[in-house]
Amino acid sequence: MVRKPLRTLLLGFLTVSMLVAAPAPAQSATLAGKAAISFAGSSTLHQFKGVADPVGFTPAENTTGQWSAYVEVPVASLKTGNGWRDDNMQGMLQADRYPMVRAVFAGTDPQALRAHLTLPFSLTIRDVTHPATAELRNWVESDKHLEFDAEFSVSLKEYGLEAPSALFVRVDDEVAVTVHVTLDRT
Repeated sequence: MVRKPLRTLLLGFLTVSMLVAAPAPAQSATLAGKAAISFAGSSTLHQFKGVADPVGFTPAENTTGQWSAYVEVPVASLKTGNGWRDDNMQGMLQADRYPMVRAVFAGTDPQALRAHLTLPFSLTIRDVTHPATAELRNWVESDKHLEFDAEFSVSLKEYGLEAPSALFVRVDDEVAVTVHVTLDRT
């Protein structure tokens, strides 16, 4: 008679041990992101604007709630609406050798983003990578949706790029970039 309660106790202990040791079920919700990119610059004659095709990305969320993401923007998708300018930009960026501009976001804390409205990341243009920080604006948040604008400047010289020029027209060194980011929890 002693064996049955002991066996029941052992089975109960094993069952509880297996449940505790079992990996936690994967979250059913995932994050899906989209980045709509625009840029603006100026030259000795005028200012210009451009856009890139929107790109999707999938942020990964770790167990502490921090996000990481890897975003690639095809250089060929950068357009200003002026074929001559676009050809010069593609040449400056060496699109044939370096077809992507890359941004890497690591260990991003959504609460820190909200509190400080800055987003650190690393930006790679051609074969040069530098840390960057975007200022966040137009923050809109709900339970399953987040959107904001991330604004930062890129110095062409810092990335080893020579600004395009023709005769007396020269593109300035600084290019302003705005990225409209949307994130949805599905």
